[in-house]
Amino acid sequence: MEEARQVDVFTQIAGIGGALVYDRRDNPLNPTEGYRLQGSVLWANPYMGGSNHFLKFNLSTQWFISLPKSITLALALRYDHAVPVGSIQLPKVERFYAGGDTTIRGLEQDMAWTEVLETAVAPYAGAPLFQIRPQGGNIRLLTNVELQFPIFKEMPVLTLPLMGAVFFDNGMVTNSWSAFEADDFRHGIGFAWRLVTP
Repeated sequence: MEEARQVDVFTQIAGIGGALVYDRRDNPLNPTEGYRLQGSVLWANPYMGGSNHFLKFNLSTQWFISLPKSITLALALRYDHAVPVGSIQLPKVERFYAGGDTTIRGLEQDMAWTEVLETAVAPYAGAPLFQIRPQGGNIRLLTNVELQFPIFKEMPVLTLPLMGAVFFDNGMVTNSWSAFEADDFRHGIGFAWRLVTP
């Protein structure tokens, strides 16, 4: 007999929202200078046909500073905050996660804030099984610092530029600022390369 490892839970979300974007970058695909600001809000309500009630806010910004020798300093800051109404936490599909290539590089996908589950393994009563699962939360704060530099102006075969980057990513996920501790911050540092396509 096989044990069910997961159970699908149907979640219906209905809401209305909007976003404002102010973009002053020199190139939206491969920027070297300028900045971008964005803010958004989402209001989900059972009266709109969903099953949950909450407010979500997002503020994010990017700065690009051009340095000598085609080097670019890229900075990013993102803050997400949700206010569940009538519950403590957002539904799982709406929670904020961090970890992975688009948030904290070098950290496993969605594993910036986790929960540890302990279950007994039959028939060995004294040997528990531990599972680590992404928890997700109501608040997320992310910062990214990246120093981008050209490796090849044109690749020998593809005739496309190859860029390198040294990055430092920092972020946290929590349910409330009152429960937040400095140890909740997760960090990633490393090297990445990017092939710039048309």
